Amino acid sequence: MPRRILLCLQSYPHPSSDRDAEGRHGRKPVAEWKANPRWQGHPFKRPAEGGWVENREIGRRRGWRLRLSLSLRLRLSVGLKFRESAEMSPFAQQMVQLQRMAVWNHRSKNMDASLWSNLPEDLVDRVLACLSLPTFYRFRTVCKRWNSLITSPSFLQCWSEMATECPWLLMIKRRDNRLCPAYDSLLSKWHAVSLNFLPLQATEVVATCEGLLCLRAEVSGSLFVCNPLTKRWRELPTMLMKNQARGIVGMTVNKATKCYKIIVAGSNSDLYDRKTEVYDSATDSWKRSGDLPARTDLRPEYAVCLGSMYFTTSEPFSLLAFNIAEDVWRKVEVPMPCSLTCSRLLVNNGILVLVGGVGKNGISRSFCIWKLEKETMEWQECERMPDYLCRKFLAMCYHNYEHISCIGHMDLICLASFSWPETLVYDASLKSWHWLPRCPLTPLQSGGFSWLSFQPRLDAAV
Repeated sequence: MPRRILLCLQSYPHPSSDRDAEGRHGRKPVAEWKANPRWQGHPFKRPAEGGWVENREIGRRRGWRLRLSLSLRLRLSVGLKFRESAEMSPFAQQMVQLQRMAVWNHRSKNMDASLWSNLPEDLVDRVLACLSLPTFYRFRTVCKRWNSLITSPSFLQCWSEMATECPWLLMIKRRDNRLCPAYDSLLSKWHAVSLNFLPLQATEVVATCEGLLCLRAEVSGSLFVCNPLTKRWRELPTMLMKNQARGIVGMTVNKATKCYKIIVAGSNSDLYDRKTEVYDSATDSWKRSGDLPARTDLRPEYAVCLGSMYFTTSEPFSLLAFNIAEDVWRKVEVPMPCSLTCSRLLVNNGILVLVGGVGKNGISRSFCIWKLEKETMEWQECERMPDYLCRKFLAMCYHNYEHISCIGHMDLICLASFSWPETLVYDASLKSWHWLPRCPLTPLQSGGFSWLSFQPRLDAAV
């Protein structure tokens, strides 16, 4: 028996707590051992009837497969799967070679540099493309070639084909966004996203889409677009109307062409400003589009769904849509829920979702989640926040509903407050509520945060 397996078997204590005079584990009859409730359900609890029990004997009978590492079994299964193919592609043949080398090195305990150094570069790129982003960034320090992969078109193409969508929850400190904490729901970890490569005047993150961030200069109103993973950025051309720089900003990306559009509508301070400008990265220019409906007070939150960008307005609440292809506005004729005190829009699994407070006289007593039914064009309530969570959340934001952020995050709906660094999450797949782990990068009882859903992508072009 291999020494590794024998050591694993020796690490399991004997069911008997008694020891003999020499300090070794003793033996107990089968009947006495079965009567001990402590060992009911023990993985090695089934002895031969009428016999004596010892952990080494049980380990031998159970077989060495229980102690075989999961990674080795996975390598064997993948290699067998490829070998069973009648006609293998060149990539499949390379994978078989890689699996055989992995199994051989596992057995021999030696890493033969002459074998591993001869792997084709495209095969190495495919293996690296399967890694999570934090792991890939750690591996970039191995050599110069791996460090330069984020600028390699062939690697980026391979990464875009194999990458899985897993948005991060980005927490942005007001006027101090040089280091942004980001929560990775796949790994359940917080990462630090650095924006130190940007100009100092780019202080306000106003929109995000498909791996890109759009920032605005607080004084001049200039707009910047960057990819925080590749640290590439650019300043957009000056807008046609200078007073439009303070408008509501939305962003959308065409996944096929990698081109993006930025929509700036209205003004934060002037209800009579109805102008809308659209920037298209394909032409690198701004153009005027259809005007907003009269006296429209847009909320800064938006949701992109089915070729349109949806916004809600302040009281009286209504729903507006901007057609991205035709660059025109339209009012969506859908009645808003009764007794609504605040509203936030998001997209969950391709469905438009409304999250808002319900109460009287402008004071929320509970929070509800509605989904828009396409057939009837009505909001259908699908979930209500439990009372004890609602009381704590409203206390966190001090009933200031302007400071509430709501983000769609895969199957998760995240609610956060500007004044508190905690996030309440509703899991639509499990229909449960929970709090996210506190970010270790932010001090306790600190405020001034805005929250965005960020999809990290290495292939997002600026």
